[in-house]
Amino acid sequence: MATTFTSGNSGSVLLGGSAIAGITSWKLDITTAAVPIPTFTSTVDADGRVFPNVLAGLSGGTGTAEGYFNSDPADASDSSSGGITTGANYTLDLVIDKDGGPWGYSVSAFITSQGAGSNINNQPNPFTIAFTVNGVVPRSGSV
Repeated sequence: MATTFTSGNSGSVLLGGSAIAGITSWKLDITTAAVPIPTFTSTVDADGRVFPNVLAGLSGGTGTAEGYFNSDPADASDSSSGGITTGANYTLDLVIDKDGGPWGYSVSAFITSQGAGSNINNQPNPFTIAFTVNGVVPRSGSV
């Protein structure tokens, strides 16, 4: 399998176009399955092992992210979200800050697992998520 590993340092979780949580770190793994095509002309080594050519099979993406929900009732910057739900789709803006401006990926993510925590004194509440990309992983660009 060909794999692209990418990680970043910021981003946001969006629902209906509104940010509901901030991402402080993330990792995105993009894979493509190799489909072997054995033929009578495939290369064979001295031990009789066949080494077939391959074609690109199905591709996909999975990843993880962690960040904070804003739990301050006086600040509605997170649209007063109750959290992230497993089994639901969200848009994730996954950002890498580099010279020349931020870039990264904006993907539709199906949440496969999530964890949440709590802080005191209206501090942001931490969360972690694992996700599967629902659809295409667009080439990285300005987000």
